Amino acid sequence: MIQSTQTVPQLSSAVIPAVRGEFYSYSAQFTLDTPLYCMLKCKANKSRPVGECDLLAGEVDLVFVFGDDGLRMCSADSQFAAPLIGRIKPAMRNPTWISPTNLSNPAFEQFRERRDGRFLAGYCNAQAQSAQAVTLMWGAIYAIKTRSGKYGLIRVTEITASSVCIDACHILL
Repeated sequence: MIQSTQTVPQLSSAVIPAVRGEFYSYSAQFTLDTPLYCMLKCKANKSRPVGECDLLAGEVDLVFVFGDDGLRMCSADSQFAAPLIGRIKPAMRNPTWISPTNLSNPAFEQFRERRDGRFLAGYCNAQAQSAQAVTLMWGAIYAIKTRSGKYGLIRVTEITASSVCIDACHILL
């Protein structure tokens, strides 16, 4: 019998900010316990607990809010995120705009493989609709842009009552 093992890289719990011009492509899981989404450098854990609000401050880009009416992905400065991250001063909250897209899965993968930050930013800026909170749907792909200059795409790969898994890419320009 041949047995193979795959090494999964250990993500750092350190806050390692994204580096301007570096393109990141990754998968992440967010839960009731780790609902904060920080678009950090790839070797840093993107999903963070609410208890780290003081440490993260301006690095919190999105918040996943689990509720009876569905799962919302929200800007850190939205009314839906406020109950979870109220300890972060409003001036330190990074506004994020979220746009549902009509990208196909192959097109999403092309963005990730191309690793062209300017092209990604252009696509995100061209999205007509944007909101500070959206109810997530399985399989949907969302364009993201932040006031701090981060641009990204998020594909929802799994949703349960207490977790969400995504594939994503982002860049800080």
